[in-house]
Amino acid sequence: MSKAILRRGHAQGGFTLLELVAALAIFALLAVMAYGGLGSIIETRRSVGSAQERMVEWQKAIYRLRSDFESAVDRPIRDAFGDLQPALQRNALGGIELTRGGQPNPLQQPRSGMQRVEYLLVDGVLQRRAWPRLDRVQGEEGLAYPMLQGIEEVRWRFLGTEDDWLENWPPPNLGGEAAAAGLPRAVELLLRSKLYGEVQMLFALSPS
Repeated sequence: MSKAILRRGHAQGGFTLLELVAALAIFALLAVMAYGGLGSIIETRRSVGSAQERMVEWQKAIYRLRSDFESAVDRPIRDAFGDLQPALQRNALGGIELTRGGQPNPLQQPRSGMQRVEYLLVDGVLQRRAWPRLDRVQGEEGLAYPMLQGIEEVRWRFLGTEDDWLENWPPPNLGGEAAAAGLPRAVELLLRSKLYGEVQMLFALSPS
């Protein structure tokens, strides 16, 4: 009699098929919820990381732009055909070329401390190009690298000596004396970006 009672008690202590199915369903639901939460955390961290990378990219670009324009010097150059070009000009491609000083020379190489650089929008990318020497030689294209991605539009303005804003530099009324135009007092850059909309920058120059 006692053995029969023990067997019944043992049977009552197990799980029925319905209970196992319910437990598995609950476990699966919790696993799905946990996976979804983990995926959300990973995606959030990825988005934050991408945003930080973009911000660092913009910070570096703004620093480089400010360094170039605030280091601009009134030193015209000669192009590949020997023609004199202004120290700062808006070229035929809509980019800005300028001569800057303060170029580091840690190896003390026999070269100038000045450099010719250009900013140009190419297929949605703001590029900076630099030449190894000021006066050009034919076939020398300089070294270009991307600075900002996703740029839809670039607009430049130049503050002249009469406190007037100009769309081009040198001023168009100078004619054959454009190479001696010197530097504007300031340069305004307006970028239209897919991520940040319109971003305006103003760089003060020292046209001495």
